Amino acid sequence: MDFGSGKNQKKPLDQHLILKMKGHGGNEVFLRIKRLTHLTKLMNAYCERQSVDPNSIAFLFYGRRLRAQDTC
Repeated sequence: MDFGSGKNQKKPLDQHLILKMKGHGGNEVFLRIKRLTHLTKLMNAYCERQSVDPNSIAFLFYGRRLRAQDTC
């Protein structure tokens, strides 16, 4: 057994977030992202999965509109 190399060590699950995003029609999309992923990348991934133009939809978080450059 090789304990020192770190080749077979798994990353902790707390480095990732699993997000559930709901569309207007009630459809749900689950995305697994790293904690430091930019919001732009998340928005683009959602739009790709839904085949939607990113400029044609709005992202809301608890009723507040999100922009790609927003941060926590």
